[in-house]
Amino acid sequence: MAQGSYLLSGGRFVQGGSQRLSSALARAIRVAGGEVMIRRVVTGIALDTDGHTAAVTHTAKDGGDEQVVACADIVATPRQGRSRR
Repeated sequence: MAQGSYLLSGGRFVQGGSQRLSSALARAIRVAGGEVMIRRVVTGIALDTDGHTAAVTHTAKDGGDEQVVACADIVATPRQGRSRR
């Protein structure tokens, strides 16, 4: 019903642009003790025996600098130009 909401109350936008929203979200994650990683490509996600996330393997965009990070929760975005399936 997204179109109905738009027609009834008008369009919505982020004042200052989408980068301002992204920056505010990154700040909130850091304040809460999280880490924000950018310009990295996830190459693997390891699960524990219960099927929960245990670690993420990622590289630089050029495929170098592989790192493995132990983690309990992941927040990810789809790659640009690709839709989630």
